[in-house]
Amino acid sequence: MQTRAFRSVALCWATILLEELWRFGIRSICLAPGSRSTPLVMAAASLSFEIFTHYDERSLGFYALGLALSSRTPVVIITTSGTAVANVLPAVIEASQSGVPLVVISADRPFELHDCAANQSIRQESIFEDFVVQQLSFPVADTHLPIRSFLRRISSAVSVMLQRQKPIHFNCPFREPFLEDHTLDFSEYLQPLTHYLADTQPFCLQQVVGNSRDDEAILSSVLAEIELTERGMLVCGQITDIQQAYEVLALAETYQWPLLVDPLSQLFFKDHPLVFCDYDRWILTIDQLQDGVDFVVLWVGGGLLSKKLIELLALSSCCLIRVQAKQECLDVVSNTRVCLQGDIKGNLAALNVCDMSASTLLPLFQDKQARCLAQRPFDCLGTKDRVDAAYVQRLLDVWPKDYVCFVSNSLPVRLLLQLGQGLGSEKMIYANRGASGIDGIVSTAIGVAKGLGKPLILLIGDLALLHDMGGLALVKQLEIPIKICCLNNGGGAIFSALPIVKESDVFDPYFYTPREGSFEGLAMQFDLPYRQVCSAKDKAFEEVFSPQYDHSVLIDCQSDGFFPF
Repeated sequence: MQTRAFRSVALCWATILLEELWRFGIRSICLAPGSRSTPLVMAAASLSFEIFTHYDERSLGFYALGLALSSRTPVVIITTSGTAVANVLPAVIEASQSGVPLVVISADRPFELHDCAANQSIRQESIFEDFVVQQLSFPVADTHLPIRSFLRRISSAVSVMLQRQKPIHFNCPFREPFLEDHTLDFSEYLQPLTHYLADTQPFCLQQVVGNSRDDEAILSSVLAEIELTERGMLVCGQITDIQQAYEVLALAETYQWPLLVDPLSQLFFKDHPLVFCDYDRWILTIDQLQDGVDFVVLWVGGGLLSKKLIELLALSSCCLIRVQAKQECLDVVSNTRVCLQGDIKGNLAALNVCDMSASTLLPLFQDKQARCLAQRPFDCLGTKDRVDAAYVQRLLDVWPKDYVCFVSNSLPVRLLLQLGQGLGSEKMIYANRGASGIDGIVSTAIGVAKGLGKPLILLIGDLALLHDMGGLALVKQLEIPIKICCLNNGGGAIFSALPIVKESDVFDPYFYTPREGSFEGLAMQFDLPYRQVCSAKDKAFEEVFSPQYDHSVLIDCQSDGFFPF
């Protein structure tokens, strides 16, 4: 950073802030236009960031989430003041729950414009309080304030974000005028940063150093438990790094333990004798896994979709060992004996030293899998080719090479869990499983596609599409195709699987949320090609996934509802 001349002290501070983020390796900024954030936008434009703009802060936040999730690099979100900041909250919640680092920088009004009915002025400094690991509300930029202290607090907060892998929030009040007509010399003010400005490294780097002696003792106890058991299995939860997923598979090969993989593990479609993805249909029927019979489970990675698998892990006879990247032990089953946190790769390498015989569970699982493959649930569909399950199965059959998938919560991801077995081909799958909501799905998916630089299939329900239809405007910003496969079942069909469906006087008006019609007008609004299909056997469904159809499209799958397995 060579310049010492800026058109305001606010612009000087904004430039120092973004310069420090750049030095930590952050390269992408997502911003929504607004007057109060002028210094931040001017600073961003003067540096070398890749900048994405969108008029909808809610959608923008989820786009940034998808970009950070797939690139495994923090992303900056810049907003103006007021409710613009509040619109980012859903994405920050999901990022916090999923362990995705984001840097939210909100412009704010100066203190004299608070609590006096000034335009676009709210108390926003603590708006993300429960979902960020650091929140800093700076004073109004002023040359009487020490610039080193300003920079130190930025650097320290970013270090915490990188260690904890969760969002942080900087609130920056700016007083008008934001820019002068001419540049001002800030050389004297920036003199305490002489060495910093001549360098390219962050102001300060912080490292978390564990107690190695304690770590070795814990690891030894884990290895002893693993070596003694005859009934062991591995579970792979959500993982975004495919190399890390293969390290889990390598550990299963060393142990000769069955490996139960979540749809978001990046191993769900892996054709391997140790890999099982259809366990949701039979895992609770294994006699050797009932309460009172001890068994060991090594669970690597993030959360799990299967409620039945979670139920199994909660049994008192299960010795559950967690290996996860997050610093908190997120024990959804309240049954974890040991939690190895932080460096998943290092912990897996330390565990990959055991010499043991194959787990006695392996042949039992293989027998169950063979029986399920002989009676796959979608073979029961028969002529029901207008149900959601039929469309998902057909999608798995025609899935184009090199496409990744983002799957919406609620019905689509659960259909994938039921239907995605025995395909024998590798496919990368992403989803928002932190808070597991259906908002922001379109925007997150497009961010994932941008971060990976790969074409993407979005499997989504009709209500989730309506929740985030503004995200469709982002499709045009990509040069890679996005295939949006919408299960249009008239709204809220998954609720038909709930016991409340028997109470028709309550279910029909308050749960079903019926809607009618196609999405043709929506596609036209955002200049997206549109195809309506009325059956999973429709030739048009296969055509839009063919190599010749190499552009984005909204596929409106007219459905009579989901298929209850």
